[in-house]
Amino acid sequence: MKKIVFLCCLLSLQGMAQQKLSVKMPVPAGNPYITLAHYFGYKQLTKVDSVQAGPDGTFTFTSGPEGWKGGLYMVMVNPSKYYDLVISGKENDIHMEFDTANYVGTVKFRNSAENDLMFGYRKFLTQRMKAGESLQARMKEEKNPAKLAALQKELEGMQKEVNTELKRISSSSTEAFAGKLLRANIEPEIPEKIPVLPNGKQDTTFPYRFYKANFFNNLDFSDDRMIRTPFLESKMERYFGSLVYQKTDSLKKETDAVLKLASANKDVYRYALWYLTNKYETTDVVGLDGVLVHLYENHYLKHGDWLDSASRARFQERLSIMKPLETGKVLPSLVLKDAEGKVRDLATQKAKYTVVNFYSPTCGHCKDSAPTLVKFQDDHLKDGIVVWNVATDAERDLEEMKKFVKDYDAARLVNVYDPERKYDFFTRYDVYSTPTVYILDERKRIIGRRIPIEEVMGFLQHYEKNGL
Repeated sequence: MKKIVFLCCLLSLQGMAQQKLSVKMPVPAGNPYITLAHYFGYKQLTKVDSVQAGPDGTFTFTSGPEGWKGGLYMVMVNPSKYYDLVISGKENDIHMEFDTANYVGTVKFRNSAENDLMFGYRKFLTQRMKAGESLQARMKEEKNPAKLAALQKELEGMQKEVNTELKRISSSSTEAFAGKLLRANIEPEIPEKIPVLPNGKQDTTFPYRFYKANFFNNLDFSDDRMIRTPFLESKMERYFGSLVYQKTDSLKKETDAVLKLASANKDVYRYALWYLTNKYETTDVVGLDGVLVHLYENHYLKHGDWLDSASRARFQERLSIMKPLETGKVLPSLVLKDAEGKVRDLATQKAKYTVVNFYSPTCGHCKDSAPTLVKFQDDHLKDGIVVWNVATDAERDLEEMKKFVKDYDAARLVNVYDPERKYDFFTRYDVYSTPTVYILDERKRIIGRRIPIEEVMGFLQHYEKNGL
């Protein structure tokens, strides 16, 4: 069971009057505090209350005067033992009773049509899953091809039965929050008839395009309660992880399309924007910094009316640093001097690829990576690769640079520094830590950054084969 992290939800949404949830279940040994929490996205939880069982063995949770925000909640004994339920924000004095040994099979609700709807389907699904497991076990043992085919057909029929029941129950109450949660799990049905291209061949890309175009059809972006369920984030994760081409231009278009759907509700839009920002700030895919530039410029700064002046200023500052350094753009002019006082202009450096290593002569990490950097230059100078070793920050002293070059036998690199203090390396080249590596093509366009020196050659081989 994955560790669950509690996160305080910062979204300010309107609630309702005070609500109560009473839970009748076997009391764990020692009568510990039991927690009521709701999802915030896919993995995080927000705790709303903790209580012990009363004299009659009932755990009674009571909200504040504003009520609970609707979402998918859970009664938690501990992070790996919990029992979920729907709280719509519109039902009060809910009572639930169950045996912890068989939660779905035994749970009963009072005063909650939402959970009657949800668990009516879940009980049906549990029964069909058991029948399906029995069929699959028989299929593993069956040797007769005809009988095996019949069992496979029966299993497929069972899956269709489950899908039909999901659609029936979820549409039986169109305004119920539980119905919306069930509908969010309905997958697009690809038509059996595949269109034919002008050349007479079937359009083999049609199933993918249809599935992608209809992927979000059953998710209600206008309902902010979806934030407090795992479904909104998990759907976006599947979409951007499996259905969208991981290239900057494609992602700019796709993030705009999803955020347009999310704009049906201000808080859903804010959550979706946070999710996308976090995803592409932490991605392992090189060259997608332009996605963040796009989100900062076209969403936070244009539509982020929740930002205070300080937060807006930080986004603006970050944008001003990142935009000139976007992958595909020419690295801003870099004219420095070497140890002999000779002016070295990066723009005039002849090389198939230039690796610009911003470092500090007294930085521990820079010293650790120096032998690898020097060996990289020695091994690949013949391949047209040149390393610029740029001393930065406050450590621009000539003697410090000379010592570094001598200590690490780095004279074969282009060792340069900024004696005139012309550049603020942090704001001009986004050097917030050292070493910071940029990889440039022959025209000095940025094709990669912040790649460990030992991985640069692998990156270049991938780049030459696949491009950005």
